[in-house]
Amino acid sequence: MTIREDSDNEFIDGIVTPAITDSPLVSIIIPIYHVEAFMDECIESVVSQTYRKTEIILVDDGSPDHCPEKCDAWAAKDQRIKVMHQQNEGLSSARNHGLMKAHGQYVLFVDSDDWIENNLVERALLTMQIERSQVCFFRFRYCDQNGKKIQPSRQLQWFPSKTGAEASESLQYIIDDHLPSYSWSFIALRELYVSNAILFPVGRLMEDVATTYKIIGSSRRSAFLNEVLYNYRIRQGSVLTSSNSILAFDELENFKEMSIYIDTNYPELSAYVRNASIWNSARGLRKLLKYKISGQISLDQYLKDVRKIRNAISMSRAELHGSPLDARNRLIIILLSFHLSAVTGLYTYLYQYFHGELRPR
Repeated sequence: MTIREDSDNEFIDGIVTPAITDSPLVSIIIPIYHVEAFMDECIESVVSQTYRKTEIILVDDGSPDHCPEKCDAWAAKDQRIKVMHQQNEGLSSARNHGLMKAHGQYVLFVDSDDWIENNLVERALLTMQIERSQVCFFRFRYCDQNGKKIQPSRQLQWFPSKTGAEASESLQYIIDDHLPSYSWSFIALRELYVSNAILFPVGRLMEDVATTYKIIGSSRRSAFLNEVLYNYRIRQGSVLTSSNSILAFDELENFKEMSIYIDTNYPELSAYVRNASIWNSARGLRKLLKYKISGQISLDQYLKDVRKIRNAISMSRAELHGSPLDARNRLIIILLSFHLSAVTGLYTYLYQYFHGELRPR
């Protein structure tokens, strides 16, 4: 592949953006744990990329099956592959160690039970070159455990129609969930991680939600590639299929941290993110109601968790400091003033249903 050579490096906000040459090195990091049945398909899709100048970092996170041996066998077949073996420390730790091992100008994360289209890296690099951006988001589809394509991600109905946007506008897409926060849904300049000490929080579910907004906020510009290039495999026991209150509260913690980050770096979006936080918290009430009805949490636990979320909503409301509420949030505040938490959760479902946000497109 030939990519046009640009002029000198740019120095923007303390970050050196390398001029895209005809062959920038791309580090592809694949954390591996207990995916013996799927990892070969994943790695095959990575080594078969049309863009060849890659280093492929397999991080064996103490997998108890034959994944460690498979990793070593792949490294023996392809000199671009490097293997790291470590004790089981979780997905965040594996991603962090892979990131510290990387040498590429750009970084792409791939989950080891997923697979990518063979032109993902090539298309992303070309798009970033055209947009002169440091991050490129692409579309993805959900697949079942057997690899059968189910449907595009629901974010596709909102995926930006424009090809690029400055950081402030891109952050609004993330806040509104119009762009996914998954670490594997974009390719980014490695220097964004390094210069801003961005690491994945160990021990937290949806850990990439706690990092992606920092990547966007630290970049000058994001690019949007309106092509389905990533295949996400939904398996029983995965985070997307799990149901527990820890997941709901980790999401609240992520939003809280994002609000603080926005206040410091993009204060013009402070009211915007507080309104989004109220809505996100109200959706947490819906999840808790579902867990209680299904018997996954007790009534006592449900009531305790509801109080925590109500307090989070009250705090976000107070932090608006007189700024107006979104129209959809006004009813939330009214319902909660009458202690109608279950009705509030149901309202968020009905709102999303009638606005087409829960139906596949």
